[in-house]
Amino acid sequence: QVALGDAYSNGRYSCDDDRGGKAADAAGERWYLLAAQAGNVDAQRKLYFSYGVSAGGEKPEQATFWMSKIAALGGAADLSELASRHLEAKGVPRDRVLAYAFELLASRSAGKDEKEGRSNKNDKNAKDENDQRAKRLAGEVKVLSPEQLAEAERLADAWKPGTPLPTTSVTGGRS
Repeated sequence: QVALGDAYSNGRYSCDDDRGGKAADAAGERWYLLAAQAGNVDAQRKLYFSYGVSAGGEKPEQATFWMSKIAALGGAADLSELASRHLEAKGVPRDRVLAYAFELLASRSAGKDEKEGRSNKNDKNAKDENDQRAKRLAGEVKVLSPEQLAEAERLADAWKPGTPLPTTSVTGGRS
């Protein structure tokens, strides 16, 4: 299914009608959706980029939906991306508590990967990402109330990789 989505989206197959590339893109999207709904992470990632990045972010709700599926697997970069979407209200209402909880989970995931040897400790990009993540967490600590911080930490502590991430918080919509 992903291969067919790639073939249509990359122009290897074309649809013989007046819509040209738009018809091929729609056919590719249909194949990606089938694969993504079946749990294919590569297809989910392609839909995220299609909806949220390459199309100029024209479908932010769908982009955030697919990023939440990907982030639920526990990857640090994906959790950070989802945190950013919640902080910047891209496809979801702004929620500082969820953003902090996801960034906290990303930080824990990156630390766990490094501890278990799944991360290249000499990788400058990974170090830069970890430094940026630490700065974002420190910045949020300054603006969140103690109640919001406690809720974010409870949400992060309760979540297990592979399970759906929380979608709402009690105090996150407050400024």
